Amino acid sequence: MKNALFWLVLLALLYICMETGCYLFFKAWSRATQFSYRPLPVRTLPESLATRTRVFADDRHSLIEHHPTLGWRPRADGQWGGCRVSPQRLRGARPYAARPLPGTVRIAAFGDSYTFGDGVDDEQTWTAQLGLARPGLEVLNFGVQAYGMDQSWLRYREEGAARGPHIVLIAFMPESCHLAVCVYRPFYLFQSGVVLTKPRFVLQGDRLTLLPNPLSELTGYERLIADPASVLPRLGEHDFFYHARYHEGPFDGSPLVRLIKVARSIYHLRYSKNAIQAGSLLNARSEAYRISVAMLEGFYREVLANGSVPVILFLPDEQCFRALETDGSAPYASLLVRLSGQGLRCLDALEAFRGRRLETPHQDGTPLFKNGHYTPTTCRLLAAHVASTLASSGLLEPSTIAPAVERERAIDRPAAEGPRRVGVVRRPTSDRR
Repeated sequence: MKNALFWLVLLALLYICMETGCYLFFKAWSRATQFSYRPLPVRTLPESLATRTRVFADDRHSLIEHHPTLGWRPRADGQWGGCRVSPQRLRGARPYAARPLPGTVRIAAFGDSYTFGDGVDDEQTWTAQLGLARPGLEVLNFGVQAYGMDQSWLRYREEGAARGPHIVLIAFMPESCHLAVCVYRPFYLFQSGVVLTKPRFVLQGDRLTLLPNPLSELTGYERLIADPASVLPRLGEHDFFYHARYHEGPFDGSPLVRLIKVARSIYHLRYSKNAIQAGSLLNARSEAYRISVAMLEGFYREVLANGSVPVILFLPDEQCFRALETDGSAPYASLLVRLSGQGLRCLDALEAFRGRRLETPHQDGTPLFKNGHYTPTTCRLLAAHVASTLASSGLLEPSTIAPAVERERAIDRPAAEGPRRVGVVRRPTSDRR
């Protein structure tokens, strides 16, 4: 009896020491890094998230509206400050003909907020400035805030291909890899202003399978607000961040439990096989990378099959400049080499800023980035680089488009490592929830 009591007291003291040590560790860590324990909500919907969700459920957002298959898209005639959306749901107020007029070269740009042009007025976006590069050139901006490559590809199918673009710019950024394995944006970025669900692709053998948008109707968001405990786990079923991040739980008051949860999350997000980045570079072993490769290949070939010239445009963010300074290459360097090696036409916009440092302002005194997005001067330099590269490839004259497409189709591209055939299928209707 005395021995049992001894061991019981010893274990209790050990537990108290571990809890105290973990508490002091978190306190020191918070002071040094501003770390705050913020578990992923999986049974409740915090008030701030519920309020943001209600804006979309009530269809009251100024620039974005819910879409059953894409997840969301620009609101026709939407406006916020110097940002306008046309009736055709393109950035800017300018209307475009259904098909390009004779003598016109039409470019369609697909991407996220860096393509849409967050933080700058309509005429300052890099797509608008690209359209001024020469007479007869028009650039349709299909960019959408918070979009993934999967959504861009699907929007091209639903809206872009019918516009008859001569050139399609497929914008890729390091964040595109993260969004490739995301279904519910708050699982990835809790503070995001876009709190909607999206479709995503998964690889099944050598094929891409499309998992449809799980909340295809606005009533789904009403259910999410009313009963998050039953809806959130379903949204997380195919979401990498739902499984990688630490969840709220009944024992979160314990510093030891918190430390175990945080350590597990750090491992999955930074060091596991499926960690999206290995240091500052994209992790070529991860599911996100492999899906991104397959999507870019599939998107590219579909554009080509439709008679347009596809160009994969690698757009740099602040992370790219930091990686270039510390590691000598952009996070997407291996992906750029891989796709270029297959004969896919790629354009690295980081070349427009070669030799520039992130903290070095432009000659006019403006920074490269403001609030995480391009400034007007950065947009102007990027547009000039894209225009110069396309012109040097002979792609800005109407008469050169058809021959360019035929040359692209004639290229005998080597099979990529990994998926040998990129197909797109949908889950049977019975599998959808």
